[in-house]
Amino acid sequence: MKGISPRIHRIAKAAPIFIVAGAVGLFAVMYSIDLMRPGGPPHFFKSLLEADPGTARYTLTSIASTLGTLVAITITLVLIVVEMTASRYTPKLIDLFVEAKVNLLLLAVFIFTIIYCFYVAHTIKPEFAPCTGILVCLVLMTVCLVSLIPYVFFVFDFLEPNNIISKIKSRALDCLRQNGPRSSSVPKIKLRFSQSLEQITDIAKGSLRVNDSSVVLGSVWALQDISAHYWQDKSQRPPDWFEVEDGIFLGPSHEYVSRIEQEQNWVEVKVLRELQTIFNSALEASPEVATAVAVSARHIGEKALGSGDEAVTHLVVKYFNTFMREAINARQKHIIYNLLHEYRLLAEQFIVPWPELAVRISHHLCYYARVAEQQGLQFIAETVAYDLKVLNQVACQQQCRRASDLLEVFLSLAEFLSSRGYQRPLAGVYKMWLALGAFYVSEEADSLNEQVQAALREVEADTLTRLGKELLSVTVPEFWEITDRGINFDYIMPQLRPYLQKLLQQLQVPHSADG
Repeated sequence: MKGISPRIHRIAKAAPIFIVAGAVGLFAVMYSIDLMRPGGPPHFFKSLLEADPGTARYTLTSIASTLGTLVAITITLVLIVVEMTASRYTPKLIDLFVEAKVNLLLLAVFIFTIIYCFYVAHTIKPEFAPCTGILVCLVLMTVCLVSLIPYVFFVFDFLEPNNIISKIKSRALDCLRQNGPRSSSVPKIKLRFSQSLEQITDIAKGSLRVNDSSVVLGSVWALQDISAHYWQDKSQRPPDWFEVEDGIFLGPSHEYVSRIEQEQNWVEVKVLRELQTIFNSALEASPEVATAVAVSARHIGEKALGSGDEAVTHLVVKYFNTFMREAINARQKHIIYNLLHEYRLLAEQFIVPWPELAVRISHHLCYYARVAEQQGLQFIAETVAYDLKVLNQVACQQQCRRASDLLEVFLSLAEFLSSRGYQRPLAGVYKMWLALGAFYVSEEADSLNEQVQAALREVEADTLTRLGKELLSVTVPEFWEITDRGINFDYIMPQLRPYLQKLLQQLQVPHSADG
């Protein structure tokens, strides 16, 4: 019962015991008092084991009718609740609930008790009452009634959205663990696995409609976990596992599906498509969820890089580009800021093992900065400039063989902004050039420093003087307002400030040192 509090959990487990103990104890006390009255039965146990046929028939009939009514009401109410929850999240919830063994067990106990009561009642004769059978019926009736308490809590716990996600996730992982024991079973396993991913997405979309972000986040993390488990034994899967079955993808062309089969990445494509669906649904409703999708996509890309899966790595980059396009079209600046952060973190992982892809991502970042500026989205170009500055710093520290190319891409960002007359973001780009140049001076990266200085010499000296003063005037690393990143892009670490002044002097901008 993970969906309810530990205190209620303990109450649900202990309540049947206390109820039975209290009822039996109270009955024993009250019956003992009746035995002590004049004219009462002489023996306690003997009176319990004796009954006249009329009383026995009435007792058994009452038990059977009561249990029959209770089980009918319980099933009706549970089905109504399950149907309401299924219409809110996913229709497949009904299948999950029906498969739960607790439902069958409870129904079996009730039906067994009712049938047994009728059979015992059939043995009653005018001169005979089955006293032992009646006692067994009473015990079974007690079991049936008290079992309703934990069952009610089980239903509430089962229908808790995060628990539904956990159950669907477990079903998907079971499909992965089966790993196709027989070639004839592989298509069914793959379809069941694919449907599990779709069900998780359905829950996320349903939760977004009611602004339940915690459930949506649980769906995103579940998709990420499933992908991570899949990577553990992907190489051990049989060849027919990588064939795309009809019904797994709806919409992609035959050529695209054929390429998926060739690259053996239909699971990753499926997971990323589901994440994209959640991302698109969260664009207007929940920036937090959209960010979580970006984080999950980054983790998938890092796993692919660690496994040397070039196809999946390129696929993740394409999805990041798609996320950027959708966020810009929706004009969701906060989501764009977070996407840029995750995209840059992904690019950092490529700097040493795959610098060509890091250069390509830098080109993508510059492209979307230009697109955002054309659509009037402020501060996107400055954010891209900051991320490219950090990316170039990491490339320098890790001695990336394409560090010069990365820097060249960064420097090209100003050309577009200058040609379109975007002075405000252009100033932000120049600031990041100065900060990066100071870093190169501190690292004694002479060739990179010369490359930056050549670009800075194209900027007016008065502009560099003003921007240098602004950089040196920022002494607090945190931004003065609440932001998702929480940092001030203009902040220069104290150990780099002398190098910034040195850079400005090399550029013959001495007045900025007074700042």
